[in-house]
Amino acid sequence: IAIVEVVLFSIIQLVQFLMRYNQEWRYWHHRRQKRHARCFLYSWWGLLGVLAQIRIAGSAMVISNSHPSRSMLIAESVLRSIGLSPLLFEVSLVLLRSGQAGRTGPGNSRYPKHVRFLLHFFRFPVIISIVMVVVGECVRIPGCMYAGGAVFVTTFCFVCGLVIWLAMTYRSILSAAGKSCVLIVLASLPFLVVRVVYFLLAE
Repeated sequence: IAIVEVVLFSIIQLVQFLMRYNQEWRYWHHRRQKRHARCFLYSWWGLLGVLAQIRIAGSAMVISNSHPSRSMLIAESVLRSIGLSPLLFEVSLVLLRSGQAGRTGPGNSRYPKHVRFLLHFFRFPVIISIVMVVVGECVRIPGCMYAGGAVFVTTFCFVCGLVIWLAMTYRSILSAAGKSCVLIVLASLPFLVVRVVYFLLAE
């Protein structure tokens, strides 16, 4: 299974890099001057790229040692679990981009400030709750693990509600490309639910 994961996520990394590089070069929206090196950096270290690299590293640790020690098992568990956060970070990024679709320049969004704040803010409880779950499981502190799980589930439900609210409230304001972004995120929610349930049951 670990070998299959390495191959699968290597393909994902390559495909997302090529797509992201083309996107960054054609629709540059950062404050710094557009350059190939910066496009390469933003593309390679995109959130899906980070997810793929984390999963590759976790699987490589399993392959490298058929009888891993407890510390290696903890490290592998941390890598696999924290790999969930880039998925939800990517949801945040796509929703933020949906407000900028059809416009150029940083900060030029159709969403008001409080909506942009919410789209940025939910990243923090996501990463904190995942760390709490992983640490609680590794050091055998059930209270920490359950608290992290509760925070994570609450945050994920908030994200789902936020996506549905954006799809209903801002459909007349967003451009066609922006509405497509929101609908794509909305369609991906059932798959994210499966991934979240798997994460909680595995831990």
